[in-house]
Amino acid sequence: MHFYPTRAFRALLWRNTIYRRRRRLASLTEFFLPAFCIFILYIIKYDLESDPNSSLGATVIPDYYPTNDDVIIPFSFHDYVTALRAERVCMENPAPPLIQLLFGLPSRVISGIQSSDWPVPFVYCSSYKCSFDGEDARQYCTYRTLALAPMTNNNPDNNSGYERMQRFKRYVEDKYFQFNKNTNNSSLLLPFDYDFIQVFESNAELQSYVTSDTY
Repeated sequence: MHFYPTRAFRALLWRNTIYRRRRRLASLTEFFLPAFCIFILYIIKYDLESDPNSSLGATVIPDYYPTNDDVIIPFSFHDYVTALRAERVCMENPAPPLIQLLFGLPSRVISGIQSSDWPVPFVYCSSYKCSFDGEDARQYCTYRTLALAPMTNNNPDNNSGYERMQRFKRYVEDKYFQFNKNTNNSSLLLPFDYDFIQVFESNAELQSYVTSDTY
């Protein structure tokens, strides 16, 4: 099947030719500007690939089996206790978020705490309350407690849930010297004066405590 251009189609091509002749600079720009941009991008890509420190270069990583050193080890209870007694001070944020820079907000952080990735559930600190660098930030921290409650009611049986809970409490307090108290019944090393391990007689008492209005 042959294609024979009609008079209207030939007129359209002739009008387009006249239009291009009258605007030669714009026509040349439309033709060569995309090719020029692609050429610039190619030069940049070639320059980056020739750089040995560039991340664009292909790197062949050999196959291997992960070892124990490659496994992410979560925090232990000892790490939690260490976080409880650690000193906290207000300090200037070395890498403040962009929104703080735009609105001129204070960009202080609390030492030892990364708010975006903080895996310790017993310590929560608010850096927005800091007033100056070097300020003691422990007053802006909330220290949560470890609550223990048996699933069964209290009874004198040594194998009961209540007795096992008491043995666990004594084990934790004997293992971690940070929980030792002085004559005023307050911890010598922890920054708060209440018992870190709270004991409840039953699970119902614990549920009543956490759901009360004064909690």
